[in-house]
Amino acid sequence: MAVVFNDYMPTIWNRLMDEFHNEVGVAGVMGNLYAESGCTSYACQPSRPYDVCITYINKVNSHAISKYNFVHYGCSSTGGVASSQLGFGLAQWTYYTRKDDLYDFMFANGNDISDLENQIAYVIEEISADSTMYNIVSTSTDINEVTDYILKHYENPKDQSYAVKKTRRGYATDIYNEYSGTTPIEPPDPQPPSPDTPIPKDEARRMPLWMMCKRNKNIFLL
Repeated sequence: MAVVFNDYMPTIWNRLMDEFHNEVGVAGVMGNLYAESGCTSYACQPSRPYDVCITYINKVNSHAISKYNFVHYGCSSTGGVASSQLGFGLAQWTYYTRKDDLYDFMFANGNDISDLENQIAYVIEEISADSTMYNIVSTSTDINEVTDYILKHYENPKDQSYAVKKTRRGYATDIYNEYSGTTPIEPPDPQPPSPDTPIPKDEARRMPLWMMCKRNKNIFLL
C-alpha cells in the first residue's frame, strides 16, 4: 500500500530533520507514524471518523474527560470514553504510563491534546530518552534498520511479523523518496483533513524495554 501524503507530513518531516539531521532516520520514524496514525495528531483508535475524534479531543481539552479516563481508556464511537485501552495521536500512544506522560507534556506546553507541534516534540523527547535509539535515527544509512528498530523499540506493537515490517518499510521508503533532498519543505496551507485519514492499528501495546528500564531502576539486563 502506497503512502497517501497529507498536509501535516511536511511539518513532521521538517521538525524531525531539525532534530536528527538524517533523512534516512526521519523517514524510518515517519514510516512508523504513518502506519500508526496516518501521520495525523488527532487519530483515535480504532479508525474513528474525524468528527468523532474532534468531539473526543474537545472533551479532553475542556477536561470534561478526565486525565484518568484519557490515560486508561480511549475514544468511544460517539466521542466519549471507551470501555477499553485505546491509542491516540501521532504514535497511537496506548500504554497508560506513556499516555500519562503525554498528557502532562501536552498541557504543560499548550491547551490542546492534539497539537501537532507538541506531539512531534513529545516523539522527539521519547526517542531522545534512549541514546541507542537516538543514535540510530541520527546516523543510520539503512532505512530498513531504522524502520524495524522504531517498530520494535518505540512503537512495540504485539504484531511485529515480517508482513508488518515490510509494510512499514514501504511507507518509510515512500516518504524518503518524496521528501529527501528537499529540506526544508514549505508546508501547504492547512486544509480540513479527510474523515478517512487516520489509520490507527488495532494492536495490543506493550511498554518498550527502554521505558521499563527508565521507570524501574531495579531492572538489570544480562
